[in-house]
Amino acid sequence: MADRGAGATPNQFCPNCGAPVAATDTFCPNCGFDLRQSKAETPTPSQTSAKSTATPKQAAPLSQTPTRANRPLSRKKKRLIAIIGAAAVLLIGTYIGLKQYYSPTRQIDRLAADIRTGSAATVAKEITTTDSALKITAGKVKPFLAYLRADKQRLNQFTNGLRTSGRTDYGMVLAERGKHLLLFPKYVISYDNPAYVSLYVGRTGVTVTLDGAKILTSTASKRKAKAGPMLPGVHTFVAIGTIKGKKVKYTDKQTISHSGSQGIANFDFATIKLIVNSNLEGGTVVDNYGDKLGTIKNGKTIIGPIALQKSMRFWVEKQFDGGKVTTTEFKVDDFFGDGRSVDTEIRLNNENTLTTNDFDVTLRDMFYDVQYLSSKDTDSEAKLGQYFTDTNSDAYKFWQGIGDSYAKRTDVSSISFGSNVRSVEMTDKDTYKVDYDVTYHVSYTDYEKNERIQTFNSTMTVVKSGKDEYGDATYKISALDPKLTKVYDNNANEGKDSTGDSTRSY
Repeated sequence: MADRGAGATPNQFCPNCGAPVAATDTFCPNCGFDLRQSKAETPTPSQTSAKSTATPKQAAPLSQTPTRANRPLSRKKKRLIAIIGAAAVLLIGTYIGLKQYYSPTRQIDRLAADIRTGSAATVAKEITTTDSALKITAGKVKPFLAYLRADKQRLNQFTNGLRTSGRTDYGMVLAERGKHLLLFPKYVISYDNPAYVSLYVGRTGVTVTLDGAKILTSTASKRKAKAGPMLPGVHTFVAIGTIKGKKVKYTDKQTISHSGSQGIANFDFATIKLIVNSNLEGGTVVDNYGDKLGTIKNGKTIIGPIALQKSMRFWVEKQFDGGKVTTTEFKVDDFFGDGRSVDTEIRLNNENTLTTNDFDVTLRDMFYDVQYLSSKDTDSEAKLGQYFTDTNSDAYKFWQGIGDSYAKRTDVSSISFGSNVRSVEMTDKDTYKVDYDVTYHVSYTDYEKNERIQTFNSTMTVVKSGKDEYGDATYKISALDPKLTKVYDNNANEGKDSTGDSTRSY
């Protein structure tokens, strides 16, 4: 601060900042204010004396007290005001953003998106209920989500219902429950009337689970239970007990498609016994619960008794190198729908397979052409070839040779053939082993000789070759066993009795 000298008046102040100044100061030592302006406005002593005779009013001193009204703001205050303003802007912006984020439309969109692709744990937090017995967990939500997501139309109907009316077809509605951040309404999916299933067990000692959780072990006095509460979806009941000392398991899948009571799940522990006949030799009898129950041997097998389950179906299947072949199905409910035990005989055939009757006709026609060939019919060779996959094959040449050999015999006046298909076995997809008998009827030029009758047995390989004009499958011979085993001979002209099985003469 500058030296004010002997003339300093300590009670004078700068009119700008209020700091003490001396009468001799030209500028304020604190803020640099030009004090001359103030002095110019202050009257001199002579002026004061002259004017005192004219008016008693005295001139105001330079400044007796600090003037704070015009004092500039300090940096600290300016910074504080800026912070308060920024905070206000931030709070207002945050509120507006949160109001948009928690708007009903945005919340419903997020609920719908979670139903479509969210995890079960996430959706479980978005479903509420007033039923104290229903605990909304990820495990209970999983069947519900799987049910919706398994059908695109079903999923769309559910989410669109939330968006438009706030209601769905499954007893679930949009509801306001509480607040977000104590300010914004919170929207959730409310399910206040959950589903229950009445459970009945037909015998004691049976353990029943619902979606893997144990709900009942039956006793003589406790065979009924109320299963639930459950969310919509496909729920799996499993009952495990014993039948004739053998552990058996029943499975019942219940589809819950609305709220409230859903009916009854019965576990009567009835049994089923089947005598299964099939043309799929070596095939395995299976059911729609994934169990392999037996193998077809000599066209037949016996199944059971096994547990009779809901909507049970049976069929025979066999895996070949060329693919899997299956038969028709036997649906128990089509014939026995009252839940009682079943004991019956059924037939499960592959309808697209070669049958003994079908190929019996084909084989008989083929031997007619062999007979024509033996009679030197010039067109017979071309006709014989239609039954074989290849006229250069050994199979074709074998029977062509038989016909030619009899055509060359001068002691034979005629020959005819009879045949019978004994069995047909599928050895691969569209490939079959045919077991057949062929009977030779030979007449001689010597009328004193009797007709010679001989029956031989052999096998041949037959394959599917296409379809005829009516759409039916056609078959051709691709190979044969050249060995012919004699099974009957009348031994005519041999001077001895017949041998073999005469019933196999055709």
